[in-house]
Amino acid sequence: MICDDPAFVCARNKKHTLDELVCFIKNKTLDYLVGNLIESINKSMLIELNLHPKFGLVTKYSKGSHKDMDYSLMIKAKDAIIPYFVLMFKYAYNNEDLKDIRLKIKDIGIDAERKMLLETNGVNCYKGLIFDLGLIVASY
Repeated sequence: MICDDPAFVCARNKKHTLDELVCFIKNKTLDYLVGNLIESINKSMLIELNLHPKFGLVTKYSKGSHKDMDYSLMIKAKDAIIPYFVLMFKYAYNNEDLKDIRLKIKDIGIDAERKMLLETNGVNCYKGLIFDLGLIVASY
């Protein structure tokens, strides 16, 4: 798992410490969870965005009641904020102090909002989602 040698050879020769093995497993688990998280968030946001018709909201075929938004802008906003959800998840995954996690994900969420507004020329596409999904991601 850790190197190119067969596992039984490494075990017999005690090539890796228990700490190395635990760290490797923790990192592989984190990589797996992050991959699933990105895929789930991206897919969920696209499903919602592609739902048509919906009352007053942006879809692939309509701006709904939003004169300042369209489908391509929503995609830009989505792509801008997803990396911040990953940062929130990773921080919560590696920390146990709930108060500290809450404060840190709030800061990350503010950074996500800034990035979204920068990418959308000041249009608020997903401000509420950043807050709500940020809490869910940290809980995950």
